[in-house]
Amino acid sequence: ALVGTKILTFTILPYDLGVGSVSFNIADKSYTVPGVTPAVRLYAGYSTTVNKKNKIVSWRLKDLTECVQLFHDSSNAGTACVEVTGRGNYLGCRYDTYSIVPADIARTAVIKKDRHGVITVTCRKRVLKEGIDYTVSDDPANSRKLIISGIGNFKGEKKISR
Repeated sequence: ALVGTKILTFTILPYDLGVGSVSFNIADKSYTVPGVTPAVRLYAGYSTTVNKKNKIVSWRLKDLTECVQLFHDSSNAGTACVEVTGRGNYLGCRYDTYSIVPADIARTAVIKKDRHGVITVTCRKRVLKEGIDYTVSDDPANSRKLIISGIGNFKGEKKISR
């Protein structure tokens, strides 16, 4: 019989985001003012064989407060990038892209016309610019209506009275 005590010293190393199977879970986002910074979820995992079948084991990396998240090209509709750099219990760096889709002007914008006929279109308290964010045209089906059509970061249309 063995009797006694053995003391071991070990070091827990930071999890390296730059190697292995770390993936993002970022859904496409609709354009917002001033920019789109979605919630970032990182998953780590590995592939193994169980009973002669390939199985992927994954888990969510939860405490990302020790990571620095930088968003690139997140100000306009199109493809944006997120960069996550580890600190503390994480190290390394990981990149992923996500899509920013144009917002529906009929649902997100407030369209007002003053008594002089001047049209103001706003989204989240920001005044939109004609020719950049929207166009104004006559409604061919109804001469008493105008069509506000989203362009650039906006899509869709909304009809208003002249």
